Amino acid sequence: MFRSRALLVAAAAGVIAAVAGLPTVAQAAPAPIDPWVQSTGTAGVMTVDSGGNVYIVNLGDMKIDKYGPDGDRLARYDLDPASLPRDIGADGLGNVYVADDGLGTIARISPTAGLEKKWLPVPTGSPSAIDVRADGTIYIASFGSKNVYRLNPAGALDLFMVAHAPVGDVGSSPSGDVLTANDDGTISKIAADGTFTDVLVTLTRGADLTDIEVRKDGSFVVYNDTYTTISESSPSGSTIRSTVWPKKIFDITLDSAGDIYFVDTDSRVLRTMPHAGGDSPLPVVKFASKGTAQSLVMSDRQILYTSWGSDPTISAVPLLPEMSSPAISASIPEGGTFTSSVTSSGGLDPTSFAAVDLPSWLTLDPIRGTLSGTATVAGTYRFQLVAMNKVGESDPQPAEIIVTPAVVPTPSPNPTSGGTTGAGGSGSGSAGNPAAGGGSGSAATGRGALASTGHDGAVALAGALTAGGIALAGVAGMVLTWRRREVRAND
Repeated sequence: MFRSRALLVAAAAGVIAAVAGLPTVAQAAPAPIDPWVQSTGTAGVMTVDSGGNVYIVNLGDMKIDKYGPDGDRLARYDLDPASLPRDIGADGLGNVYVADDGLGTIARISPTAGLEKKWLPVPTGSPSAIDVRADGTIYIASFGSKNVYRLNPAGALDLFMVAHAPVGDVGSSPSGDVLTANDDGTISKIAADGTFTDVLVTLTRGADLTDIEVRKDGSFVVYNDTYTTISESSPSGSTIRSTVWPKKIFDITLDSAGDIYFVDTDSRVLRTMPHAGGDSPLPVVKFASKGTAQSLVMSDRQILYTSWGSDPTISAVPLLPEMSSPAISASIPEGGTFTSSVTSSGGLDPTSFAAVDLPSWLTLDPIRGTLSGTATVAGTYRFQLVAMNKVGESDPQPAEIIVTPAVVPTPSPNPTSGGTTGAGGSGSGSAGNPAAGGGSGSAATGRGALASTGHDGAVALAGALTAGGIALAGVAGMVLTWRRREVRAND
């Protein structure tokens, strides 16, 4: 059956720590939300659209329930009493399609028209499986007729492939290869270039193949319902491995890394098989929900949803980690050292850390999650932190560090130096020229040494005053003598 290929930030105060030996981040493990929603009737097949909305066929009530990413039921659509929904899928345009074997049509739920129960009649009247691509192309398998139809985005329906045996499921790769799992144990393929290979590989002759999942690299995984076997093959059809599980498996799905998931019907344990890893199915989580896991689907955000038959619940297992440490918001001075650590929770092991737009003066240890560095330039630095594992990365957590300019200290006055310097005059003189003086120096506020003598300024000033007095007395004497001579001459 088709499986679509398709939680920010905690507001908190900044964390700045000058701590030696920051703690090692513990390895995370998926934390199931079980139940994610409680339904009614009998839960059937599911799909997830590109917006994270989950659509589930409710066989007991003959309805399709739509749940938002937070688990709230957003809508209910009534199916026809004669409906027999076999498969469901979503494109990237917001449309959901249902293969209705009871009415012999493809029903559609569109964002504008709602549920159109007889949207597309299928020529042979027995749609059993569909593969819906993001662009709206739909491949329709008609069980019993060996036919596979293609509906292109423009609405034109054509007969795309006629396999040599009834088709149990159909799938396609991102590159455009289309493969069918047939009920005689064979795989048929039409490559992206149009080359048709009716029997690409025979997995188990005469076996009923009920589920095929195609990876991004063109390799594929098939469930053999007759022998309860999961087979993994290369794009060319060569077998990579084949694993027998002792009980029937109702559904399989893949994550973005190509790992396989299914639920053990006895223990209700979710198990995984790494992509070409050669490992036996490994336990992931145990579900509390009762009943039998009917359908598994993986969202674009790598949340695995499981529906539980007669116990009408849906469980959710987020495979991506989440940032669990408070968002960083800090202020440090220029030249200061910043140290902090980030942590994550949930998701698959192992988890590492990365940053977007990390300042050049900061370093992030991807394993321990430690941030450290010395701020060299003032400014506001904004960046984002994410936790990662093999299937993707968490929602980004924003961080902000404000580096304030360094404060330049104001110098204190020096009592032995002046604040203003002036140059004194220079010259030569003699006793016969009392108007001429001699000396050189500098004027300053405070007490400063004269450049010409090195004497203290106050002493120099006293000397200057004394010399000035002597000079004035000499001038007065000369004037008096001259006047006396002038009087005598007049006598």
